[in-house]
Amino acid sequence: MYAHCEKQYPDEACGVLLGPPSGPEVTDCRPCANIQNRLHAEDPRAHPRDARTAYRIDPRDLFDLTRDARDRGLAFKAIFHSHADVGAYFSDEDQRQAAPEMTLSVAAFARGEGLPEDEIARRMADGRLAGDAGRTTVRARVPTYPELTYLVVDVTGGRARGLKGFCWDPAARTYVEAPVPVTGQVAP
Repeated sequence: MYAHCEKQYPDEACGVLLGPPSGPEVTDCRPCANIQNRLHAEDPRAHPRDARTAYRIDPRDLFDLTRDARDRGLAFKAIFHSHADVGAYFSDEDQRQAAPEMTLSVAAFARGEGLPEDEIARRMADGRLAGDAGRTTVRARVPTYPELTYLVVDVTGGRARGLKGFCWDPAARTYVEAPVPVTGQVAP
């Protein structure tokens, strides 16, 4: 992971960590293509950032990795990307990419799509969604992969200096910093 991040510097690198479905063990690091430069070149208005300050994993890589993980009996454990010369933190853009704000039907919202169970209970009264009866939709942040940890690798001056992990907090409806247990060799 560190080697891939250093190789891509000063652009942001990205990839996925895989491991057995049960437990936290990671057995495979799979670098992915960051297509942000291509997106920016094709439509700079829709994609104002280039790969120096943003990443987008190639959807083909995710598709291939999903199939490969299934065939090998593995599961996605984490998504990683690097930050060049600014430290390891989960930026506002990282938050938006990991948990985009979506418009949900009130029925989907009431079923709990995008909400933790305790929040659903607070919003429901007598089996109905509390609030404006005339509303048919509601906006909510919905994590794309709520079960995964997002890792941000600090690459300063071309060298990987460390990482921080971020997990979805359903009560706060945001990603928060979380400890990342690391064993074995991690330094480049």
